[in-house]
Amino acid sequence: MIAKKYKLPIQDFLNKKTIEVKHGNFFILKKFSPEMTHSRFGVILSAAVIKKAVNRNKVRRVIFDYLRLNQSELPIYDYLFILKN
Repeated sequence: MIAKKYKLPIQDFLNKKTIEVKHGNFFILKKFSPEMTHSRFGVILSAAVIKKAVNRNKVRRVIFDYLRLNQSELPIYDYLFILKN
């Protein structure tokens, strides 16, 4: 699991201006200007995408684990991943 200092406070960033937005088939990636000296990550998964909370949390853990292992390769920004159908 990723450390708390690398997690993005999602509620503060929902209406904030983004630097870049990338759309994929299964997700939207929003990049924000960094407020810290390290990258932070947030994941939004709604019940419309995955019904059971257990499965939503499992997907979140997998994404955060991948980001934890590869965060040194990413440029320093605040990232918000929004998963969609």
